[in-house]
Amino acid sequence: MELKEARYILSIYKNKSITKAAEELYISQPSLSRYLQNMESRLGNALFSRIGNEYIPTYFGKRYLDYASKIILLGDEWEREYCELVDNNKGVLNIAIPLTRSSCILPKILHKFYEKYPNVKINLKEESHSISKESFISNDIDFAIYNTKDISSSLDYIALGSEPFVLVTPKNHYLNENGYKIPNENLPFIDLGLFKDENFILHYPDQNSGIIAAELLKKYNITPKTILNTRSPEVAISMVSLGTGLCFAPQSYVRKSIKDIDVSCFIIGEPLIKVELKAIYRKGEYLPNYAKYFITLVKEFMDEY
Repeated sequence: MELKEARYILSIYKNKSITKAAEELYISQPSLSRYLQNMESRLGNALFSRIGNEYIPTYFGKRYLDYASKIILLGDEWEREYCELVDNNKGVLNIAIPLTRSSCILPKILHKFYEKYPNVKINLKEESHSISKESFISNDIDFAIYNTKDISSSLDYIALGSEPFVLVTPKNHYLNENGYKIPNENLPFIDLGLFKDENFILHYPDQNSGIIAAELLKKYNITPKTILNTRSPEVAISMVSLGTGLCFAPQSYVRKSIKDIDVSCFIIGEPLIKVELKAIYRKGEYLPNYAKYFITLVKEFMDEY
């Protein structure tokens, strides 16, 4: 099995289409179709079944794809290491990151990264709320910047730091006076139970912020009056500033949003609730120096919190 051969077949599998795979591979559709036919003839087995307009792998094809994924992983690792050995300043970095995290972190660090590695191209996969595990399996990304507790046994991670998960209230909310400072924290603490009768703007339960908020509300025996669910922290925080309700968010999200709005933030929970950010990558993955430097810059950003 050759590296090119593996890439071609994986592209057909990923796109479920000869036409789309050919576009991705920058070859003609007839050429890729003939390539697949010649491969199947040489192997003596069909790799795909045609179901409607989709190419679905046969059992033989699934076993082939399993080995093809491993070959591509090794090939990509060698290419990265080869580039680093030959020229440490060139390469490609594929990073998955939630969209709001991206807007908070990247403007603060990318200028530093490009000062040191001007010839490294960064490809961002910016997701609205979560990172697909399939992204790692199909080698689409080198690592993900993500906050999650559940990490597959096939993955590894580097801890990047933590930040407070805060309650966001209108600046003039009458309960704000109950907040008080505690040692070694940059925000006042407040008892979440005081807000049991308030309106809430919450993230969806498939978002990490939504999961953390649901656990907190349950812990304080609060059945929230949810007036809106949104995937956007900016929408939630802006609505809080207008007095519509309360929301939860990581502190850096609020800092990014409060340039033009007026809100108050409080740390909550016992113990204090913090969001742990991680750089998640495939176990045994080779990370070139420019990838390690990018991760270091994110850690430095998180150290501010």
